[in-house]
Amino acid sequence: MSHEGDRRDGPEQPGRSDGWSAPGLGWSAPGSGTPQGPPPGGPQQGPPPGHGAPQGPPPGYGGPQVPPPGYGPAPYGQPQPQGGQPLKPGLVSLRPLGLGDILNGAFALIRNHPATTLGLAFVVMAISATISTLLSSGFLAEYERSLQQIVSGQVSPEDPMMPVSVGSLLLMMLGTAVSYLAVTLLTALLTSVVGMAVLGHKFTVPQVWTAIRGRIWTVLGLSVLQYLIHFALAMVMAVLMLAGALFGTFLAATGSQTLGAVIGLASVLLGLLGGLALFAWIGIRIYLAMPIVVLERLGPGRALARSWRLTQGNWWRMLGIVALTLLIVFAVSLILMLALGLLAGLPLVLASGDWGMVAANALGVVAEALTYSITTPFLAAVTTLLYIDLRMRREGLDLRLHWAAQQGVPVGPEIYRPEQHA
Repeated sequence: MSHEGDRRDGPEQPGRSDGWSAPGLGWSAPGSGTPQGPPPGGPQQGPPPGHGAPQGPPPGYGGPQVPPPGYGPAPYGQPQPQGGQPLKPGLVSLRPLGLGDILNGAFALIRNHPATTLGLAFVVMAISATISTLLSSGFLAEYERSLQQIVSGQVSPEDPMMPVSVGSLLLMMLGTAVSYLAVTLLTALLTSVVGMAVLGHKFTVPQVWTAIRGRIWTVLGLSVLQYLIHFALAMVMAVLMLAGALFGTFLAATGSQTLGAVIGLASVLLGLLGGLALFAWIGIRIYLAMPIVVLERLGPGRALARSWRLTQGNWWRMLGIVALTLLIVFAVSLILMLALGLLAGLPLVLASGDWGMVAANALGVVAEALTYSITTPFLAAVTTLLYIDLRMRREGLDLRLHWAAQQGVPVGPEIYRPEQHA
C-alpha cells in the first residue's frame, strides 16, 4: 500500500516570529536588531520548508535556549541513503507507518531499551501493587470470613446484608485508584522514552523523570478526565440496556408475554451494541491525548480536542490497530497471570497460617508488577507510534524528524511541538 496517498497537507507554517531559526538562514536571535549571517565555513543546509528545527525551543515552548540535560546531539548524522529511502535512526523509519512498522517498533522499544521500559515499569508497578495490596487486605479478609460463615451455615437473619465494612470497601477502592494512577504515570514516562527513541536517543531513568516531572499534574488531570468520560459512557450503556429491559417487561405485562420477552431481549442487545459503538467511537477519538499532553505540552482539555481533530478520518484504521494491540496485551496478561498466579498460590499449599498468606501476597505483588512491566511499555509504544504516524500523514512530521536526524542537532521532546495546531 502506498503511504503517499495517505498523507494530508498540514497547516501552512509561516516564518517564525520569535527569531529562532536553523543555522545559516539569516534569522536574528531573540532581542537582536540585526540579522545574523551564515556561520563560519559556509551556509548549512536548512530544514524543509515549514519544518524549522530550532536551536532553542519552538515557539510557545517557553523552555531554555539550550536542550535539557542529557539530550545532546542524536547519535547519527549520516547522509540520507541513496534512492530516497527514509532514514531509520531509531525504532521506525521516518515515514508514515504501517501496522507491521508500529508493532515491530513497539517490540524494538522493549528489546533495545530494557532499563527504561522493563526496569522502570517493574519498579513503578511493584510500589503501586504493594500499596494496593495493603489497602485491599482488610476487604479481602472480611470477604473471606463472610464466605466461610455462609459455607458453614453460621449466617443468621440478623447479620448485616453487606458482608464487608464500609471502611474496608473504601480502602479497597483507594487501592484500585492508586493502581490506575500508577499505570497512567508509567504510560506518560514511557511516552517520552518512545518519542526520543524514534530519533535514536536512549534515555536514562533520571532523564525520563526530567522530561516528564513538569507534566505530572497535567498527566494526572488527563487521566481523571478520561476516566470520567469512560465512566459516563458506561453509564449510558447501562441506561440503554435497562431501558430495553423495562420496555420488554412493560410489553409482557400489558400484552403477549412471548412478544414482550423477544422485544425486551432485542432491546437489551441493541442497547448493548449501541453503547459499545458509542464507547468505541469516542474512546478512539480521544485515544491519543496522552502523547499529546507529554510531547506537545498541552493541557488536558486541549489535548482531548487535539486528539479528536488528529484522528478525524482515521477512525477505522485506528480501531483495528488498537483492538489488535489490546488483544495481544490481554493474551500476554492472561498467560502471565495464570502462570505466576499458580506460583503465588504455592505458599498457601506448602505453609499454613499467616506466613503462608504473607508469602502468597508478596508473590502476588511480584506477579502483578511483572505483568504490567511487560504489557504497559508495549501498549504505550503502540499508542505513541500511532500518534507519530498520524502527525506524519497529516502534518509532515517525518520531514522535521528527517532534518533533525540528518543534522544531528540537539533536540528533546519539544521537537514534537507543532508551530500551530491543525
